Amino acid sequence: MNDSAVQFRRGGRPGFTLMELIIVVGLAAILAAVAVPMITGTIESQATAAAQTIATDLQYAQNRSITSQSPVTVKFDQSNNSYQLTDASGPLIHPMNKNDYKVVFASSGNMEDVQITSAKFGSSPSVTFDVMGAPADGGTVRIQAGSTTVDIRIADVTGLVTVE
Repeated sequence: MNDSAVQFRRGGRPGFTLMELIIVVGLAAILAAVAVPMITGTIESQATAAAQTIATDLQYAQNRSITSQSPVTVKFDQSNNSYQLTDASGPLIHPMNKNDYKVVFASSGNMEDVQITSAKFGSSPSVTFDVMGAPADGGTVRIQAGSTTVDIRIADVTGLVTVE
């Protein structure tokens, strides 16, 4: 092999210069700064997505009670990390998948880290909307995923659903 084919750096020794090492370490730091929040943000985004899902389902139950002129109940089950929509005849049928209207976070592919930490409407874990869409009792559902906690509130009398 020809010695002239091997390139040597300053000083005649093979290796990396300090400047090259600084650039590589800087690029690695930038990549880490971008990737870490994306990885850790997924669990927190599960809490936000679950809160929006619950709020939408509560509004659906409220609207369903008005249109059907029949009370609709949303029962939260902390031990099974789920909730279900029912009326006087039993479980409602989900309009999209045509199954019982029950949401179980553990089996939801994108919300498996979400926990229902509390659900309190008066002294019950259930809220019932009357034929006018008003809740029997206002209250709060609290969910958690990782370090993120989100409250879904239902206002007494008006039934306004908010995510906080």
